[in-house]
Amino acid sequence: RLPRRGPLVAGLRAALGLLGAVQLVLGLAQVGRGAAADHLHPAGQHLWHESAAWNVAVGAGFLFVAVRRSPPAGLLPMLSAFVGTLLLLSVNDLVTGSVGGERLVSHGFLVVGYLITVLLSRPGLRPGGPSPQRQPAPSRWRFGADEVDRPLRVVRPESYPAQAADRHAAPAARTGHAGDRRAA
Repeated sequence: RLPRRGPLVAGLRAALGLLGAVQLVLGLAQVGRGAAADHLHPAGQHLWHESAAWNVAVGAGFLFVAVRRSPPAGLLPMLSAFVGTLLLLSVNDLVTGSVGGERLVSHGFLVVGYLITVLLSRPGLRPGGPSPQRQPAPSRWRFGADEVDRPLRVVRPESYPAQAADRHAAPAARTGHAGDRRAA
């Protein structure tokens, strides 16, 4: 139940859907301009195509997250790396004067869509997730780098006598009624 979060999540999904459509149109327009740009060097043409493919993929990903009801956490690692790298390269381009600010405006759609995707991955905004007041306890999982190494233990094949073909025999063998189980 999301009495107060429902409209917020719906609004975020609608905004992300709109941003996904814009990103998809930008990528497809880039594909069209790339086909018409004969003046580009072949290597430049290929980078233009790669950039267009990324824009189309990110737009499609935003649309997918907008219509899907499960958390978008699986997209976050790739999207974080892409947005982070793009931001670093864009700042470098601005500082060196390689590109004007107006050329980077389209990246704003990507950054806002990324931030909405991050928000939608939060447990408190998931349809089946806990409310912010009822967050689960922190994970007790720990990285075992400082644990003492223990030697591997050899398990002999006779430790597991049941085979897959004889799968009904294993539960019956524990109770001592193997014949009764097979007849059923």
